[in-house]
Amino acid sequence: MQLKKILKNVNTTTTHNRPIEIGGLAIDSRKVEADFLFAALPGTKVDGAKFIPEAIKRGAAAILTSEKTQTPDDLINDNEIEHIKTFEPHKSLSIMAANFYEFQPENICAITGTNGKTSIADFVRQIFASLGKNAASVGTLGVIADGYPTTPSLTTPDPITLHENLRDLHDRGVNYLALEASSHGLDQHRLDGVKIKVAGFTNLTLDHLDYHKDMRSYLNAKKRLFTDILEEKGTAVINADIDEYKALTIACLDSGKKVMSYGYNGTDIKLIEATPDTTGQNLKIEVLGKKYDIHLPLAGVFQSMNALCALGMAISLGAPIEKTIYSLQKLKGAPGRLEYVLTTKKGGSIYIDFAHTPDALETILQSLKPHTKNKLHVVYGCGGDRDATKRPIMGEIAERLADFSIVTDDNPRTEDAKSIRQEILAKNPSAKEIGDRRKAIRYAIEQLEEGDLLVLAGKGHETGQILNGYVEPFNDKIEVISAIEELEMGRKKRISYKNDPIITDKEITKVTSAVVKKSFETSKIVTNHEEIEKGDLFIAIETKDYNGHKYVKEALTNGAIAAIVHKADIEIAKEDLIIVGDTNLALENIANHQREKSPAKFILISGDNTRSEKSDIVNKITSNNGLCEKFTASDIISASQNLANINPKADFILVETTDNKTGINRALSALVKPNINIITDSENKKLLDNLSETLSGVKMDGAVIIDASSSDNFKKMSFNANICGIKNIKSFTNKEELEQTILETIKR
Repeated sequence: MQLKKILKNVNTTTTHNRPIEIGGLAIDSRKVEADFLFAALPGTKVDGAKFIPEAIKRGAAAILTSEKTQTPDDLINDNEIEHIKTFEPHKSLSIMAANFYEFQPENICAITGTNGKTSIADFVRQIFASLGKNAASVGTLGVIADGYPTTPSLTTPDPITLHENLRDLHDRGVNYLALEASSHGLDQHRLDGVKIKVAGFTNLTLDHLDYHKDMRSYLNAKKRLFTDILEEKGTAVINADIDEYKALTIACLDSGKKVMSYGYNGTDIKLIEATPDTTGQNLKIEVLGKKYDIHLPLAGVFQSMNALCALGMAISLGAPIEKTIYSLQKLKGAPGRLEYVLTTKKGGSIYIDFAHTPDALETILQSLKPHTKNKLHVVYGCGGDRDATKRPIMGEIAERLADFSIVTDDNPRTEDAKSIRQEILAKNPSAKEIGDRRKAIRYAIEQLEEGDLLVLAGKGHETGQILNGYVEPFNDKIEVISAIEELEMGRKKRISYKNDPIITDKEITKVTSAVVKKSFETSKIVTNHEEIEKGDLFIAIETKDYNGHKYVKEALTNGAIAAIVHKADIEIAKEDLIIVGDTNLALENIANHQREKSPAKFILISGDNTRSEKSDIVNKITSNNGLCEKFTASDIISASQNLANINPKADFILVETTDNKTGINRALSALVKPNINIITDSENKKLLDNLSETLSGVKMDGAVIIDASSSDNFKKMSFNANICGIKNIKSFTNKEELEQTILETIKR
């Protein structure tokens, strides 16, 4: 697209008369390609101008900067780069992205407010879907639309990603779209350029003051949706029960917008009464002067408010009133938003919720009280590197409203987790402190009696926990099911879900240093094109008998989300290819990454005739003590693929080697990095030397268990283990000794 067309309606301080063709937009210099426009945006921590030289090196044809930014003008001029300067770089980029991607769904609404955005966006999508419309939502749950690939969670994506998604949704025939609008996104102009016909406002409570500094700035950021972004003659759907209602209404009317109010004090949509029952609540409502009785299959008065906001937004977008009202009776809660998980055999009900602010925590506890026949339990914490003022406030709320509280870790990030808990416990002294969230969940479930209700607050739908700046796989719902399986079925085993994500595009970038042009998360990495299923990541490996590069197009056609290759194919879309120097090495690096982030204990078994027999014994014992996964490694490729796909919930990974040639065991051991190395019988002296190679990769605090049937062989292997720095050396001579030794070792 011509640069002049991209700059339509953009306020710049420079003129651009040259007919420059732009092939793409990027705010990450690593994603710049030939003829791209690089937006060097000033950030809160890093100024994008720092990366202008790299963008130019990668082939940028134009650079967008703030008028106030110090730039390498000589470098820009020497390379004949078009330099676009503006006093509003963030807003300019959003409008440029809208111009570049051109198309959007015809009917777009956006929701802002501290709480409820995710549920309302999903409710609007569900309403229009029930009316037979092609609808979607974009926000914390990613892009949700029929047939649309999974995308990462982000409340308001960057403008380039956002407008690319809008174009894609338009091309898929989506006519109705609900967007979450975060205060950060609004303040940073990410939604400028989106054609929003209806905007909703839920509430304003304490949150994000680490960014906005005070509540006035926080409100003003959200107000932009109505005064600056909502189209002329658009409709604002506002909660009439909040303190900000009057000010927001005046601001909307002054800027030529219509207002529809909802809530107990609503004039357009009025909540008359909400009566809880075991499956949700019965609502008496009045909509545009007419009364209705409906059953909402969701717990909590706040969910009724969310449903009414969604109702108002759908009606404002042209949905038929009565059909829309009765469609509320079929709503399903958004994942992780007061989501019912199960009821224990004792009769205790368990919910999970994303509540991570004082208002959200207070709301869910107050909302669940009427549904609780006995005691209300809560497990919660607070995130690190975020607004610390809310920690004691949330502690006070739990102390006041819950009958039993457990303070645990949320996402400590880079902060000291115990210090965070102590700040909460200062106002929740009756709570029990259990830092390990997995143990906290299990303990909480053990306490439940008939009529009790437990809510796990803070993480909701999230599939990871940020500890020491690194994301560890974690999901509250899976942990609940896992704990129930152990407690009620007598098996200490974590649930394995086939579709659990194992790796994301950001991890692939980190591990391979490649440029990844699309956001994704995948549940499986595949090296054989014939085994591809939808959403898999294909790696085009090369071996003596197989060249995956011949089958990249076929793999993508069969549903691969992307392909890692070492050469581009002009017939394949650029965003589907991740180009690396060596695909085999990329697979090995991914395997190493997955191994390092896995919390499982890795057990490597090698040996001669009785290897498989001993492997079965070990598998039986570990499976009785957790989730054990087993694979056989005959070479580096097979071992790497298995390691790349290890279950993030596994307690034990059992690896059996089958090739005892010189060098193979050393390489496999270095890759697996076993916590425990078991060496079975070997009367072959040469083979014994090769088996010693498996000791090289054993963790320094790991253990070696050696078959001592031959005292000479045991002495030699023990000597080699000592040379490798391994202190924990054990032996066995029969099945019973092996069983006992394994059991003792895995419980260390």
